[in-house]
Amino acid sequence: MKTKSLMIGMAVALSSGVANAQYWNSTNGNMLDALNATNGRAVYVGIGVAPSTSYRLNVSGGTNLQGTARVGSSLTVAGKSFLSAVTASSDIYGKGKLTIDGYTYLNGASTFIGKVTMPSGFSATGPSTITNTLNVGGNTTFNGHVGIGEAPIDSKVLYVKGDVSVIGGMSVNATGNYFNIGLTGSGGITFKNESSTGNTISSNHQGKNNSLAFKASSFTFTAGNVSMKKNLDVTGKITCHNEIEVTALNADAIKARDLNLELPNAADYVFDENYDLKSLKEVETYVKANKHLPGVPSASEIAENGMSVSQMSNILLEKVEELTLHLIQLEKENQNLKEKVEELNKLVK
Repeated sequence: MKTKSLMIGMAVALSSGVANAQYWNSTNGNMLDALNATNGRAVYVGIGVAPSTSYRLNVSGGTNLQGTARVGSSLTVAGKSFLSAVTASSDIYGKGKLTIDGYTYLNGASTFIGKVTMPSGFSATGPSTITNTLNVGGNTTFNGHVGIGEAPIDSKVLYVKGDVSVIGGMSVNATGNYFNIGLTGSGGITFKNESSTGNTISSNHQGKNNSLAFKASSFTFTAGNVSMKKNLDVTGKITCHNEIEVTALNADAIKARDLNLELPNAADYVFDENYDLKSLKEVETYVKANKHLPGVPSASEIAENGMSVSQMSNILLEKVEELTLHLIQLEKENQNLKEKVEELNKLVK
């Protein structure tokens, strides 16, 4: 069987310039012998094209690397794809669309301008910059600083410039027990864990608390208590299906089907035998002098200081019970008069 000769056209140029390049053809010789420089002069090699002093190796045409390819300095990728795994110990600069079929390891500072597809996973231990689309089908590990949309920042493991959309669940385990969303020019939203108050959500800008608005058709709190340490301003309707407990209430109007007020000292003390029930004559004298009932705040006092519903309810109950006692007394007196009139009528007849 006749063996086809291997023809490799190679130009070896010494540091004196490409013009003095020597061409070497070999069918069975040792290629390394021809590539060794003599007299300490540099060697420039051209395969398929004339050598250039800009590159030690200049190749024109497709290149098939069967074994491991090691790049000791930066690698510029102007073509399209790697068909197996790539391990880069230094920089990779991708200019066009780049597809890497195998698992990719980037140990240097790599920059990708075009669209990058890595269907088998991606691991970066050095700073990497991706200015276009990155599509990773497998597991991805970033051990260095990563910048998306802009160069990475040394103080940030991941720096993203541009909008971010997350479809699916997202978990953030923030170092320092806080998760901050900064709003340029208007403030920020901070999710924070404080030992004294627990988890908090705050809107903070330049060290000052700003207003925080929640907009939705409805809000549902399924567990726990809701506490307001400051004012609560509601423009719409508040509906409570169970119980509202208020220690102090100031409102222009309250509409309710029922109010359950706590009266620890209800006015039944009026019916005690030792209660000082003023006569109607005494009440008349007091009203003429003060223009309000005894034991009842004046209109000016209520206008200035207000009055609790429970206190007013108890005062009104007190006055109703006092009136009841007066009516009972008047009824007794009226009954005595009726009996005397009936006796007089019998005597007249």
